[in-house]
Amino acid sequence: MTEPTDDRNAGLPNDFAATIYRLAINYCVDVPSEVSGALPARSHIPVQATANSHRFRMTLVPRGGGNHRLFLNGDVRARAGVGEGDDVGG
Repeated sequence: MTEPTDDRNAGLPNDFAATIYRLAINYCVDVPSEVSGALPARSHIPVQATANSHRFRMTLVPRGGGNHRLFLNGDVRARAGVGEGDDVGG
């Protein structure tokens, strides 16, 4: 689902599937532990994400415990034709 945009992160695991869920007013997916574990734990990481064959430049954000989250704004969800409960990536 994601590909690092920074060469320093090249070669890190990046393909995963996740289910979109709502967190307050935001929609997001959690990055699996095995992917997050290979990334810097306390930093925002620019990536190119793909959802339903649409590519987007986005940022992984730390969510605690060494894990990351990817927020999907309304434009991204609309262009990819996805919403809460949909599976993306993989």
